[in-house]
This record gives sequence, C-alpha cells and structure tokens, in this order.
Amino acid sequence: MRYEQMIALAGEYVLGLLSASEAAAAEARMETDPAFRSAVADWRDHLVDLNEVTESIQPSADLWTRISKDLKAVRDRATVAMPMNSPPAVDSNSQAPVAEAAGFSSPPQGDKSSS
Repeated sequence: MRYEQMIALAGEYVLGLLSASEAAAAEARMETDPAFRSAVADWRDHLVDLNEVTESIQPSADLWTRISKDLKAVRDRATVAMPMNSPPAVDSNSQAPVAEAAGFSSPPQGDKSSS
C-alpha cells in the first residue's frame, strides 16, 4: 500500500467511514504496523478540535438508501456519458492532494510504499 493510501485509510478509520470488516482490519493493522498506528494517531490529533465542537447525531433510517440511489443515478449518468471503448484515466497520485490538504506531508523519496 502506498503512503498516500495508508494516510487516506487511517483518516477514513478515524472518521468512522469504514465498514465493520474494514474497521476490524484497520484495528488489526494498528497492532502490527507502527506507521499506520502513527497515521491514525496523527488523524486523531488533527481532528480532536472538530470532535469537541460537534455533537453526535443519529441519521434518518433511510439515509443510506437515499445515498445509494443518488450514487447509482450519478454512476448511471456517467456510464452513459463515457465512451464505451475508452476507460477513464486514473491519476495514481489522486490521493496525495487529499492527504496534503489534511496536513500530512508527502513521504520521503525512498518511502513511497508501506506493506
């Protein structure tokens, strides 16, 4: 896993965006991967103020259903608009700006990936 992907995964874990199985895998990884454990701690430190000024709310029961329908509609429109014989270009560095915007710097040149 690349550094930027690890930082993004740590952030998703801290924000509670992972499924139960993904969260369990992240927790297991924290036990064996000091870099990932450190990234999780950095995210927690970075977001601590946000946690203190917000209160937890319970979303409506149909929220995930509505989100799923909206995403399907967007995906369907994108599929119709995309030429069938050319897949979309994927920027392999697309997560780097997200990590940097969140206050994480790029890894040293020799440390582009983590296992």
